[in-house]
Parts: sequence; structure tokens; C-alpha cells
Amino acid sequence: MISVIILTKNEEKNIGKCLEYLYNQTYKDFEVIVVDANSTDRTVEIAKSYGAKVIKEKKKGGFGYARNLGVKHAKGDLIVFLDADVFLIDTETLKKSYESLVNYKVDGVWGKLLFPNTPLGTYLSRPYEVPLTITQNWGYRPPRTTSYLMLKKDVFDDVGYFDETFDIGCEDQEFFYRLYKYRKKLLYNPDIKIFHNIPRSIEIHEKKAYRDGIGLQKLYIKYNVGDENFSSALYHIKALIASTYACLDCIRRMGIKGLPVFVYNYRLMMARRRGFLDGYSLR
Repeated sequence: MISVIILTKNEEKNIGKCLEYLYNQTYKDFEVIVVDANSTDRTVEIAKSYGAKVIKEKKKGGFGYARNLGVKHAKGDLIVFLDADVFLIDTETLKKSYESLVNYKVDGVWGKLLFPNTPLGTYLSRPYEVPLTITQNWGYRPPRTTSYLMLKKDVFDDVGYFDETFDIGCEDQEFFYRLYKYRKKLLYNPDIKIFHNIPRSIEIHEKKAYRDGIGLQKLYIKYNVGDENFSSALYHIKALIASTYACLDCIRRMGIKGLPVFVYNYRLMMARRRGFLDGYSLR
């Protein structure tokens, strides 16, 4: 059986559609566990109306704590992490993921996230445009995300649970590092396509990038990995070059509409840098 774990916090706009697509899957042997961070809207009511098991957080523990809470309540031998704003628009998603995990003899499977057809969505889609890959080391960097991820539950016996000190972000990066440290095999299969209904505001993504920067600093402190030359004075030049490349790529795809991608890329890279440098206070 598969245990699908969804973290929520005031997700009434998304959780119904997320669960509707989930229950339309052709693969039916699964349970749904919603770990709710004390929502003040109708999130819990909607989740229960679909038959999901709802667990309310007893403390403000953050992402790592919430994911662990879901895993500890899971009955399945497979875990699927699914964001509330991620929709399994292909009814074969769970089936394809399970078959990929078995056929390729791997410990985990993720798929290609599809974002809205906007300049921001096109920009965020770029990291997922890589071929089918089995990854077993940290050096090779396909996208690493728990927006949609299927894992064998027994990997937690080997690598441990999520680090709950990563409470505002990058708990997935830290966990992936340990998966690779223990030589677990993860398959990225771009034929498994999932729609991510992201917010359209660049300011929201900028705040997330800042939190990710703080998380990357924690990762750097813990394992001495993850520093992307944030401290270097040349980082601004790196950001300009990367932003120019991203912009030209999106212009090629979208025409003149791709121009804002230069600003998106630069702002997000610099926000991540600010978070990383501010994270030095954690030492």
C-alpha cells in the first residue's frame, strides 16, 4: 500500500482539487494522510470530506517535523510526499511511479513538475528538463524536491527521518544528502508529469528563496556541502550571467514574454544569497 502524505496550512484553495485528482488515480491501494499546521480556513473540513486522515500538529515544528509526523502514522510500505498545490493530472501517475520503482529497482521516484504557462512558470520548469536518470551521488544534480516523491518506507530505517531543525526549508535537501550518503538510488522519470499550481507572485517566491538560503547555510554547517559561492564578491557577476542565460532561453521559448525572466532569476538568486549569509548567525 502507498501512504500519501500532504502537508497543509490554509490550503482551502488547493486541497480539494489536489485530493480530487488523487482519488481519480487508477492505482487505488493508497491511504491519504493530511498533516495540518493548524489551518484557520476550511482546509481540514475539505480534507475530511474526501475521506483523508487528518493529523493536526501539536506543536509548531516546521516542515521536517510535519513530514516525520506523517511517516510515523503511515501504514503503507511506500510513501508519497505530495504538496497540496500539486495536482496529479495524469490518472496513471501513481501506477507509473510504482512501476518505475519496481522496474528500475530503485529506492525512490520523482517526476517532472509542470508549472503554469507564464514567464515565471517557464523559468521554474527549466531544472526539470533533464532526461530519465538514476542518481546515486550528490555530485550529479537533477532536481531534488518533495513536491512529489515516492519512496520505500524502509529507507527511513537506514537514513533516519527528516532533520527537524530544518524547520523553514531545505529539509528535503538535507534528507536527499543522506539518501545519497547511504547510496540509495533515486529515479527521475520525466514521463511522470505533475502540475504544480504555484503562486503567481514573484514576491512569494523571493521569500521562499530567502528561507532556502538559510536552509542551505544549515546544510553547509552540517555537512560542508551546498555552498554555491554565496560569499564571493563575484557572485553578483555569476547571478548576472545566469540571469542572462535564463532570459535568453525563455525568450527562445516564449518570445518577448520571456524578458521578465532576467529579473526573476536575479532576484531569486540574490534572495537565496541573502538568506545564506544571514544564516551565518546560526553558527
